[in-house]
Amino acid sequence: ACAGTQDGLSRDNVFAITMDLATGDTAGTDVNISCVTYGVSSDSQPIDAVLELWQDTDGGAPSAPGGADLVLLGGATATIYVGQGTQNMTFDPPICVPADSQLVVTLSIPASTTGDTRAAGNTLPSTSATYLASTACGITTFTPTADIGFPDNNWVVNVETSLSCDSGSC
Repeated sequence: ACAGTQDGLSRDNVFAITMDLATGDTAGTDVNISCVTYGVSSDSQPIDAVLELWQDTDGGAPSAPGGADLVLLGGATATIYVGQGTQNMTFDPPICVPADSQLVVTLSIPASTTGDTRAAGNTLPSTSATYLASTACGITTFTPTADIGFPDNNWVVNVETSLSCDSGSC
């Protein structure tokens, strides 16, 4: 919900997290993404959202949903069910990501007329900020959630990869 509203309803929100594939085991090689596990929470009813993978062409913070610095690699509709926990999105065929990319995972959740639906996480340290864009709330670019009053909320996202673009499974 937007700051100052007390109705407990979600607005159109897009959550994002970045992953630097130029470091660690993925450095210097293309990767196949076969599965993404992500945290979600809904207190009212199942709702369809869209999970997408993007390549950030300038390597900085993502600019905005569909922004000029983002190239869409793939995505799919994901139903968020009532409760809080993690869900899986399987990509078949896997999505090939070029070597040393800055990967951006987004979850676009439409407005809810019956309750609160959002990306879910925890307060553990994270290698990336969690970002939010919510046009309905006046947040038109991806903004770190810490900058809008949620410094300890990190969206939980796990990306399953294989080191090449020829096979993979969830």
